[in-house]
Amino acid sequence: MHLLDYGILLLFAVVFYCVGGLSPAVIISRKIGGFDVRQVGSGNAGSTNILRSMGWRFAILNLVLDAFKGALPVLAARLLLPAGQVQTLAVIIGALAVVLGHNFSVYMKFKGGKGVAASLGAMVAISPAVAAIALGVAIVVIVVTRYVSLGSLLGTLTAVLLCAFTPLTLPASLGFVAPAFLLMCYTHRENILRLCKGQERRLQPGGRTAKEQK
Repeated sequence: MHLLDYGILLLFAVVFYCVGGLSPAVIISRKIGGFDVRQVGSGNAGSTNILRSMGWRFAILNLVLDAFKGALPVLAARLLLPAGQVQTLAVIIGALAVVLGHNFSVYMKFKGGKGVAASLGAMVAISPAVAAIALGVAIVVIVVTRYVSLGSLLGTLTAVLLCAFTPLTLPASLGFVAPAFLLMCYTHRENILRLCKGQERRLQPGGRTAKEQK
């Protein structure tokens, strides 16, 4: 690669980290709900906490916006760069930068969400088939167990396995989804601990947790 190529990759990393730090959850809760989603429920700036505090309609809106945010670097790389090594690296670096920005936002003292919807959006743009299967697994797990965290993790793990062992994917797929899964395990570390102890909150109809309904 040439010096210009490294500059392009650095630009993708910086720009999309900044884009990732923009939180639809905080904007929706403040502008529409009149509160800060980080001050209620789990304190997480993500779709699940929006669901619990504002309902399905706004949770879906937040999920779509976060997913679109994750897809942006993939679309930009394919639109602006010719096919090849630099484009592939720009897709991986840009998508990971969005997720990192979402999870550790420069605008929110390096706090944020857990990166599920942003990762999903990036994966949809990179490999729609893998994203569809992984989302299907996540939905089934969530419906059966009512654990959003477990569904998110197993859905992402499914994507990793598909990218590693099937011909469904492009070169950028595993390069993105494997580190994204590790990052998701980190952001869900408390959820994983609660799952192991049998203390994780289940999602109840209407978006409330079992604990909140008592």
